Amino acid sequence: MKNSSTKYLEAGDIIISARGTVGALAQLKIPMTFNQSCYGIKSKANLLSSYLYFALKFEIEQFKLNAYGTIFDSITTKTFDLIKIPLPSIDIQKQMVAQIEAIETKMAELEKEIAAIPQKKELVLKKYLN
Repeated sequence: MKNSSTKYLEAGDIIISARGTVGALAQLKIPMTFNQSCYGIKSKANLLSSYLYFALKFEIEQFKLNAYGTIFDSITTKTFDLIKIPLPSIDIQKQMVAQIEAIETKMAELEKEIAAIPQKKELVLKKYLN
């Protein structure tokens, strides 16, 4: 890795695809490397990585709208200059992240329930039609 152009990100850092499928976004759970088709984003002292992730996710359409290319869409580091993200206090960032994470947890629970509904329906049909 030392002799390549591979870049290294830590857990909590953000990765965004820059070519092809512009705007695919993830916050890393584990350290990883990436290639030139992505950008790695590290937060700064007054910016929570999780807040930045959700803010970028909210602005992802702007990245897609500002992508360009003849063969496939791409974004450059200049694209990031076009995206304006508010920088509230760390306390506000923490509140926002906590609220969004709670909502996402509830959404995941509901998605599991919804996914189980067809099976429940099938069991009822089998019970009464067999």
